Amino acid sequence: MSLQQEWYIPFQKDGVTLRAALATLPASGGEIPLMLRLQRDPDLSFLGQLVFRAGLTQQQHDCIHVLLGRGFLPMDQAFVLGFTIGCSKKAVMPEHRLHGEVGRHFCKTLPLFGETEATVFKEGIKLAYMSFCAPLENFDFLPWQDKTLRELREAVGVEPDLLLAYYAVEKHRYPHSIASQRLLPSPAQVAGI
Repeated sequence: MSLQQEWYIPFQKDGVTLRAALATLPASGGEIPLMLRLQRDPDLSFLGQLVFRAGLTQQQHDCIHVLLGRGFLPMDQAFVLGFTIGCSKKAVMPEHRLHGEVGRHFCKTLPLFGETEATVFKEGIKLAYMSFCAPLENFDFLPWQDKTLRELREAVGVEPDLLLAYYAVEKHRYPHSIASQRLLPSPAQVAGI
């Protein structure tokens, strides 16, 4: 696994500032995530505009990963994409299916969503849709750089109990997934061992 894939800030580390969390990001050496490529690639931008209502910058994308306590493994990418779409509260079900199909089949040169990632993507949409989280694609993270993740999550309406409950379900459903298993601390970590 590359440093980019290994990176994540655990959701429970909510006392660090957004700036400090972003400073831990390794230099991007891998492929640009599908949702960013569709928004930026001139050859694909027509599809990006059709599929994604608002373009995310790389910084917004990174901030959302930090906000949700997710890394950059495919399952993390799927959840973050789904949650970001669900927060808009504007997408309709056929649009959700389109996002999933784009992630699974459109670009053969990009990391694709498998069946598991497609399921996590849909769960991210559902979770965000029923939450009180503000639309993340419109949120300006810049003024929040020196605030803690706890303060940022409160400002955007991320509900820690809801997110952690889902993370517990995901951890149980996918016992062989590194992305899912690192979402919550192990009992030994909680006990301080």
